[in-house]
Amino acid sequence: LETEISGVLSAGAAMFACAASATRGRAAELGQRLSDREADLEAASRAAAEVEQSLERSLLEQEDIRRKAAEAREACGRAISERDRIARAQKLRERVAAYEGDLIVSEERASAARVLYERATEQRNARRADLDRAREAYDRAAFGLADLQSGLEELHRRAHAHRTVRRCL
Repeated sequence: LETEISGVLSAGAAMFACAASATRGRAAELGQRLSDREADLEAASRAAAEVEQSLERSLLEQEDIRRKAAEAREACGRAISERDRIARAQKLRERVAAYEGDLIVSEERASAARVLYERATEQRNARRADLDRAREAYDRAAFGLADLQSGLEELHRRAHAHRTVRRCL
């Protein structure tokens, strides 16, 4: 009977050791996944910051071009009213057309930058969600490991109590 009880206790201890090892492995894997998600989030945040800076530059450039176009239009209006400066007025009209072409290009760039910024923001939000899920999984694994270790301690305590009782008998 003692051999059977000892065999059961050994099997139980081996089972708990295997479960503890598996839980530690899972916790390590989830820890690595958490690290990977944090790196992905960092990369997405950097990309979003770069796109945001590009958008700001495009908007500043667009505003500068608008200002220049408005100045050119104003100069063109003055030149037209002065009949003796018709040639100069023509040149100013050409400059206005060039600025308006630049403005169209700048608006297209700003639009493209907005789209990139929105994509980067969506990506960053997705990475944050992945990171949160990875943290939750890691926490669950850590709590499972703690429960397993407490079970092992209880098993050792009971085994010791059993040996003590057996010696007394």
